[in-house]
Amino acid sequence: MTAILDVGSFIPPTGLTVREVAAELDLDGSEVRLIERFFGIEEVRTAPGLDYAERLEQAVLALPSWPEARERVRYVVTARTYVDTTAVRPEPVHRLTEKLGLQGAQAMTIVQHACASGLLAVETAGELLADEDPDALALVLCGEVPTVDHRYIPRTTFMGDSTAALLVTAGPGPNTVRSHAWSIATDYGDMSSVVDSLVDSELVRRVQREYAGHAEAAAPHDYTEEVCAVVHEAVKRADLTLDEIALVLPHNVNRISWVRICRRLGLPLDKVLLDLVTHTGHCYTADAFLNLAEARRQGRLAPGDAYLAVGVGLGGIYSAMALTA
Repeated sequence: MTAILDVGSFIPPTGLTVREVAAELDLDGSEVRLIERFFGIEEVRTAPGLDYAERLEQAVLALPSWPEARERVRYVVTARTYVDTTAVRPEPVHRLTEKLGLQGAQAMTIVQHACASGLLAVETAGELLADEDPDALALVLCGEVPTVDHRYIPRTTFMGDSTAALLVTAGPGPNTVRSHAWSIATDYGDMSSVVDSLVDSELVRRVQREYAGHAEAAAPHDYTEEVCAVVHEAVKRADLTLDEIALVLPHNVNRISWVRICRRLGLPLDKVLLDLVTHTGHCYTADAFLNLAEARRQGRLAPGDAYLAVGVGLGGIYSAMALTA
């Protein structure tokens, strides 16, 4: 059994508007209108004064139970989208572990599922704790530091600096993991089919033509279909039905993709927590858990509610986890 005992999030109080980011990247007005009008992103919260370890630390300090739980942490698992293998300085997770006074904890980084690695890290943390004392915990850290060049994924999203921290147990607790389903597509493309099918706009078609030289080649599989497939699999493994799902915690790539996914699933769009998309953008491995913290703040999950966390990683990695609040 694996459960998320607590979640903390760090969403910087200030950020850049879409137009400010676009100016840095020299994007034209048609691209800006596409992001604002159809993808539902207005700004991206950024923390230029904090390095990666400091941003993660802010999420840890936001854990309501952190002062009491710190002594129980045996593992620190950082979920990242990518790792700089050329760096010679100590890994940020090791520096942060020392700063938090967790020298006795084993620290590691998971990148195998790219932006979906946050869900994989929760599962891994539970497996690591299975042979530990029942009171032992794992601290899972999620988020990334986008460079200016990586701030924008063409035709898809802007990347943000927000981070999340989780306390995971192998014993009983709230937010119990009921299943985790994931798949890796051998070929993958971009999200242009999502936009094409939803928006009859010459603006969108023109922007997509302009991006043709930059986007991944079209793939034989369908992005929406792949997301729906892992959602169905996670629900099935948890012995649930979609009607029993109270809430979906999405990856915050954009709003329009979730309109299409919900149509395919037959799921009401208001069951997907999209409130953060407008101002956080996509925050790599942290999205689902930023949304979990937001769901708690809004009182969207009652004890016993079944819910889903969904992630998608570069390379055609699709992941869904079913949990009970």
